[in-house]
Amino acid sequence: MIIKLMVAGALLATSACLIPPLAIAGKDADSCKAVQTLNKVNLDAEQAANLAVLLGVGDRSGVGEAGKVIAVMAALTESSLRNVDHGDTAGPDSRGLFQQRDGWGPLAVRMDPAGASDLFYTALANVPGWTAMLPWQAAQEVQRSAFADGENYHKNYDAAVSLARSTPRVNSCGGWGAGDTEALPGADASVSRALRLVGSHGYYQLCARLASNIWGRPYSGYYSAAEQWLQMVSSGNAHPNDRRPPVGALLFWSTDGPYGHVAVYVGNGRIVSNDIGDRTPGDGGVYLVDVGAIEQRWGATYLWVGTTDLPKPMKSDYSALTGARRHIRMLSFYYTQDPGVSPNSNGLPGLPALREIVGALQTFGLVICVAALIISAGAWAMGSFGSNAHYAGKGKVGCLIAAGAAVLIASANPIIRFFSGIQIG
Repeated sequence: MIIKLMVAGALLATSACLIPPLAIAGKDADSCKAVQTLNKVNLDAEQAANLAVLLGVGDRSGVGEAGKVIAVMAALTESSLRNVDHGDTAGPDSRGLFQQRDGWGPLAVRMDPAGASDLFYTALANVPGWTAMLPWQAAQEVQRSAFADGENYHKNYDAAVSLARSTPRVNSCGGWGAGDTEALPGADASVSRALRLVGSHGYYQLCARLASNIWGRPYSGYYSAAEQWLQMVSSGNAHPNDRRPPVGALLFWSTDGPYGHVAVYVGNGRIVSNDIGDRTPGDGGVYLVDVGAIEQRWGATYLWVGTTDLPKPMKSDYSALTGARRHIRMLSFYYTQDPGVSPNSNGLPGLPALREIVGALQTFGLVICVAALIISAGAWAMGSFGSNAHYAGKGKVGCLIAAGAAVLIASANPIIRFFSGIQIG
């Protein structure tokens, strides 16, 4: 481990719900609004969805109502609560709800409403004494706009207070969500939970568990979304190719693998899903996206909608696999799947043993790399000081090869973590 840290240090040094549903039918596009209950602040579907995410991230960040008011006030001023994909003359690289510039972080984060909100709340929490400041002055400390006194934010203070204290309501604007006239019993509470989970992490390949958590259950009781889908079919709770689901329904897709995918419909053509916006494999983020994102980004095939056919809470996912019926159903599903591989009785003994083997090989390889790096560096130095271009060149090449080999050896770690981190949802 010490050697690994030494090599890593050397390499670093040299590498310089959304909202409770509002059932509306028969309204024309021009009247497609979501009306807040305080001061009658009118927001369209996009603004209401962004507000819902902004408030949800604020709840998780622990900034209280004061912090959420400041964030809403800033977003109203900077973007009118829209996820703006362009800047202006003063800041051509500004993006997102808060018009955050490149220095704030990666573009993908700034263009993700949850990511941008988290950046804002983090910056606000690091402003000394922000709770004692006037709200618009605190917003100015975070945003550093051209208005030193924060008066540009002050003008939206009253509206921000109203919105921060309200529950945003989204109606049935748009394609998929056109005509959201139904909601499953308990959908209000479930959609609120879904909103609070947006922006969280730890659900990598755990779509069934996320759906069950949204519906107030600790575990799904199914090995995969595909197994849950089969249960829907056998119980008569599936609605083939239904693209007008009730709010709170579970939507299913078939994927290239045998596991499938499930997400929860929260109204207005949007779902809460895991993994769909991950920038790093294994992140397991939770996102509020359009329903079509699953088909567009993953190439998955939409199957149908199901009701919330969830079993009683169980102690663990694995306990849900007990029972003859469950085993028979699983076997019948996997028997029909062609995994494209054949058994190998002489294969590796398992991931734990593989980790030990790889760890030992890594340690040995890194020792060799360190030795080669030291020798090559010495040859390079001696050749340079002795005006021997041949030895200097050989030493330089040796350093590069040793460093590159160390990087390749170290890359085995994330590969093992990736495959050993697969869990059951």
